[in-house]
This record gives sequence, structure tokens and C-alpha cells, in this order.
Amino acid sequence: MWSFLDSTPVIELKVRNEILDTGHAVTDGLMAVVDTGFSGFLLVPQRLFKDLGFDQLKTRKITGVLADGSRFELVGAYGSVEFPQLAITTDGLVETSPGASEVLVGMEGLRQLRLSLDCCSGSLEAESCG
Repeated sequence: MWSFLDSTPVIELKVRNEILDTGHAVTDGLMAVVDTGFSGFLLVPQRLFKDLGFDQLKTRKITGVLADGSRFELVGAYGSVEFPQLAITTDGLVETSPGASEVLVGMEGLRQLRLSLDCCSGSLEAESCG
């Protein structure tokens, strides 16, 4: 259903700022890296965060902790993620940090999905938990 980019599983999604009613429209969709080591909802580059107007909302500052124990600061605002192929939309904290260069969907963002990751064949399938 979704794919691997090199050896990294990626999924198509759309991000929306429901309060300002903006959306990220990309013809082929926005591809996000499935990051099971990220407990959060969604991490986006700062430019996308600003393009969607999240910086205009009330934001939260969060301290991120990497696997090696180092800490860094994130800024987040609430938004929505749609998985178009499944017709599922979920809400959560969309975060950014100065070093973010990719869109990452974390465990909180995947909470409504059942994922099947097959690294042997390079396939990633998903379905709604409901």
C-alpha cells in the first residue's frame, strides 16, 4: 500500500491546520517517514510548519530526548493528519525544530493504524484499527 524509499518506510499523508483552514497540497501527496523511535505525533521542517500557519497559533515548547540522552527543543501546535488512502484523519501535536529536515510520523500519529512492515519484500501495509 505504501512504500520504501531506499530502505526507509514512508507513508502518504496530508497535514492541515484546522484553525486557519490551510492545507498542504502536493499532487502526489506528502510522504512521511515512519519513525517508531519517535513517540510524538508529527515532526515537520520549520518551513512547512510556517507555511501551514502553525507558527501563528498558540504553540507549546517541548523538550525532545534522543536515544543517546541528548536533549533539544521543539515547538508544537495542534493540527490534523489525513491518511488519504485509508480515509482516516487524526489530530495531534505537530512539532518542529531547527534541525528538522524530513516529515516524520511517530507512534502517536500511527495510533489508529495497524501496520504490517515486511523488510524482506520492501512492503508496508496499513489498515484502520476500527
